Amino acid sequence: MYSLKALALALVVALDAFSAVQATLYVSLDPIFFANLLRDIQVIQPSSGSTCSGGQPCTVQWLDDGTNPLNSDIGVTTCGLYTGDMQLVQSIPAVNVANTQSLTFTPIPDAGPDSSDYYIAFTSQNLTVNGTNFTGYSSFFSLNNMSGSFSSPLASATSTIPIPSTLTDSSASTETGVLVTITVGSVDTSLLP
Repeated sequence: MYSLKALALALVVALDAFSAVQATLYVSLDPIFFANLLRDIQVIQPSSGSTCSGGQPCTVQWLDDGTNPLNSDIGVTTCGLYTGDMQLVQSIPAVNVANTQSLTFTPIPDAGPDSSDYYIAFTSQNLTVNGTNFTGYSSFFSLNNMSGSFSSPLASATSTIPIPSTLTDSSASTETGVLVTITVGSVDTSLLP
């Protein structure tokens, strides 16, 4: 009788552990979980609780935390503004996270509503993890001055943006294997009077 109770208790503990594993698998779909677990593209802006505005430039900045995979391994990524469980709200031009640490995009006001449930996702075109393209995430942040709806995605905002050949051109490296700088945009660095 005593061993039957021990067996029943072991079965309950095993089922409980299995339930915990299942819950962990579900939680792993949460962008914040990935942002904290896979800090390889460590997005520092927009930060949790920060706000960008529809129709105004929004800067995204990231660092490499020095753990594998490195940003140099991640390389060229497609980018997007998302909500919920990877619901694309707006496509953002691709970027090579190996040789740049920021991008600026302008949220399209009609692409979604005012909300604090937005995040940026970077999906590597080079690196796979367990057969799936590596994806890094920002924290959730807010967008205001928005007038759209999550239930009615704006087709022009979610259309695919082709990856420029300047990002994928292997001739961008020198004979020593060091990448050269590729200019994707320009920045005014003049000082105010």
